[in-house]
Amino acid sequence: MTQITHHFTVADYFKARLEEIGVDQMFGVAGNYTAALLDTILGRGTTGRPAVEFGPNFADLPTGSVYPFYAVNEELVAALMYQERKTEPSQSTQAKLDHISSEKYERPAALTIYCDYLNINFWSALQNIGETYHHPHQDDYVTDIPGDIYPASTAVVEQATKFFKDIFNTHYVPEPILTSARIWQGGVRFDVPPSQQFGFGVHQWAVGADDKQVMAELTEPLPNLFTCGEAFSDYQGWVEGALRSTDLALKQGFGLQPLSEVYEQTTHISSSEAIKVAYEENASKLINQYIEPNFSAGSAPVEKPSEVENVLGVNLSYFDLK
Repeated sequence: MTQITHHFTVADYFKARLEEIGVDQMFGVAGNYTAALLDTILGRGTTGRPAVEFGPNFADLPTGSVYPFYAVNEELVAALMYQERKTEPSQSTQAKLDHISSEKYERPAALTIYCDYLNINFWSALQNIGETYHHPHQDDYVTDIPGDIYPASTAVVEQATKFFKDIFNTHYVPEPILTSARIWQGGVRFDVPPSQQFGFGVHQWAVGADDKQVMAELTEPLPNLFTCGEAFSDYQGWVEGALRSTDLALKQGFGLQPLSEVYEQTTHISSSEAIKVAYEENASKLINQYIEPNFSAGSAPVEKPSEVENVLGVNLSYFDLK
C-alpha cells in the first residue's frame, strides 16, 4: 500500500483561495506551535492486563492524558469501521477482527503524554536532569530521525515508566526505542536550548470579552488590512478555528464564500452530507475487501457514541458538556 501525506497549512489555504480571483501576493504568515509532548515507542509484552487500545487514558498524576498511537493500515481501518457499527459478526468474522486487532501490537507504536499548566514544571525539571535517553538498539530500529526531534532525559523516561505501571496496573513496561520531549511553557525567553526553540503562541480571552465583536473587529482591524488565526476564532486552539477565521477574512476582504457554501451552491448538497456519503462508500469498499465481502453499510449504521447527549434537538459532545 502506498501512503502519501500532504502537509497543507492555513497559509496554503488562504493563498489558494486568493489565487481564484487573481491575487498572488500575501504578507504576514505566522508560524505554528506545539504543546508539551513526550513520545515513547512501545513494544508488545505479556503484562497480565488487557491490551492498551485506542483513545485517551486519564489519571490524577502529572501525566495528564496518555494516548497510544498504533501504525494503521487499510486492514485495521476496515476493522475499526466495521466495529463502530451495529453489527452481529459471525464467529469467523469475529476471529478475523481479533486477529487484525492483535497484529497492530507487532508494528511500531507510540505512547504520548500530553499535559498542561503546573504539570509542565514537573516534566521540565526532569528534562533538565542528567543525560538524555538513548536505547542501545535504537540505531537498529530507527534509521532517520527528523532534526526537530529531541530525546527525553533518562530521568523523564524512568518517571514516565513508573507512571505507566500505575496507570495501566502492570508490572512490565518495555523500554522505549525512541523518545521525544517537547516542553511548551509559553515564555518569551530566547536563551533556551534548541529543544525548546520552536514557534508557539500564548493567548487567552479576557474576562467579559465579547468574542463575536473581537472576531469581527480583528478580521479587518484597519482599512484594507485583514488578519486571521485561531487565537481569536470561535474554535480557539484548533486548526478548524484558523480555517474559519480565514473564511471570515476572505469573505469580508475579497467577497469569497467559504468552500462549504460554494460546494452546496454548486451541487445542492451540503458538504457535511457529501462527507458522510463519501465515508460510507469508502467504509463499504474497505469492509468488503478485508472483513465481509457481502457487507452493506446502509444496513449497519454507525452506532451513536454513548457520550453524546441530545439537548433540545442538538447533539452535545463530551467537550460541549464540560
